[in-house]
Formats: sequence, structure tokens, C-alpha cells
Amino acid sequence: MNNLNLLIPRKEPVPDVAPRWATVTATAPMTVRFDGESLSVPAVSVEGNLSVADRVWTILSNSQVVVVGKYGGTSIDLSAYATTSALTAGLATKQATGSYAAASHTHTSANITDLATTLSPYATTSALTAGLATKQATGSYATTTDIVASKGRMIKTTAGPTVAAAGTFYQVTGFSSIPYNTGTMMATTGIVTIPVTGVYHIEFFLPWSSYGTAYARQLAIAKGTTAASIVASKNVQTLGVWQETVTYEDTCTAGTQFTFWIQSGVTGSGAVASTALIPPTSVTVKEVL
Repeated sequence: MNNLNLLIPRKEPVPDVAPRWATVTATAPMTVRFDGESLSVPAVSVEGNLSVADRVWTILSNSQVVVVGKYGGTSIDLSAYATTSALTAGLATKQATGSYAAASHTHTSANITDLATTLSPYATTSALTAGLATKQATGSYATTTDIVASKGRMIKTTAGPTVAAAGTFYQVTGFSSIPYNTGTMMATTGIVTIPVTGVYHIEFFLPWSSYGTAYARQLAIAKGTTAASIVASKNVQTLGVWQETVTYEDTCTAGTQFTFWIQSGVTGSGAVASTALIPPTSVTVKEVL
């Protein structure tokens, strides 16, 4: 019997970790503390200008905690920049703008009275080489508007809606902040309109205020403008503070609309907390590339 395998250390698989909110506890080196935990862990960041106590959104990548966003931060649009491969391919078909003679032509000696003047409109090899570095081939490229239109985020910082009847779904409206994609995909009325056909990932995050007795609470995403078109939901029976994220991903045609809903087992205005819970209610949409 071969027992050597018992002596060889085995690397345990790294479990999948869902994106989580955390607080920056140090910046050099960077450490963060996940919500609900007491210890800080090392992290790296793709978000600049972070300070201690900033609220950040993290993922786990190759066993490394990565900060991918800052609450209240801004997005960075890279769509205006060409890739290295696109520039390299494009330069092969371009030349600098100028006045050029036909490829096949002749001149008599009598025509050339001043050789330097005659050659002055023509580019040198070095000028052509330098000029090609600023060109790309004619083609169909994504514009800045197209890239920005494929993602969006909106935030609600006020309580509500009021649950007037137990067991009835109520639409979440009154989003007061749209950090990006203003007027294209997101609307403060709480309606998301898909701008171009594609596969989209939608996240609806909602913190619920505490209540005196346990009761059923539910949040949902509807692929349409009525509660009858709900496609994803989560629910819980609880009396304390509750926060949850429900997600939905599917192929959507341009013009498809999404709305966001809550349902309560009791009536009253104690639905979504505003300043009492951080982070606030939010909807995030992005096209899956």
C-alpha cells in the first residue's frame, strides 16, 4: 500500500465568493473589512483615490480580494481609446493627407525647372511613417455613446414605497441619483429601458428597515411594467433589518423594460430604509460581453 500521497500537501480549492460590500481600513498597504466581520483582509484596488472608511464593492479573483468600485464614485469610460491591435492593423492601410502625383506619370527635363519646388508637395518616407501612426482603417467601431449605453446604475436614498395592502406588490420609484447613463437607460421613475439588443445582467439591491414582529418581505425584478411580469425574486420571514440582492440575466431586445417591486406581509411605511441603512437601495445594469 502506497501511503506517500498522505504526506503530500494538497491545495484546497478556493470557494467562489459573491461580490461583497466592505470598508477600507488602511491604504498603504490596502486592507478592507467585509460587512458583518471584525477582521481586515489585504486587498488590491482598480478604483483610485481611496481613503480609510470609504465604502467599496469587492470581488474575489484568483484568491485576491479586488476593490472594483467605490460607493459614490464615478465610472471610467475607456471607449474613446483604440486597442494596440486595432492601431497596428489600421496603420497598414493609411497615409498622411496631402497632394500626391499619380502612381504612373512622366516629366520631361524641360518641365523640371526647380527640382526642390517640384518635389515639395510630396511626402517623404519618414513623413508617411509618422503619419500612419495616427490612423486606423475605415470600419464599424463602437462609439462612446454605445459603450455608456450598455451599462447603468441608479440609487434611491428615500424610504418607500408605502405598503398600503399586505400581500400586494408595490413598485419602487423615486430614484434620486443616476451616477451614469443619465437619460439613456435609467429613469428616476424606476424604469430601465434596454437601449440595444444583447445579454444583460441586472441587480436589484434593497435594505429593509426593522419591524416589531416577524413578517414576510419580498423584493422582485419584473421584465415589464407590471408585477404580473416578475421574473426573479427573493423573500424572507423576519422582523429585524434585512438587506438582499436579487439578480436576473437574459437576452433582451432593444426597448425591453424592467421595473422593481416589493411585497410585505403587513401594511405600513416601514419598507425601504434611507439614511438608516448603508448602502441605499440601488439598481445596476450591465451588458454581458
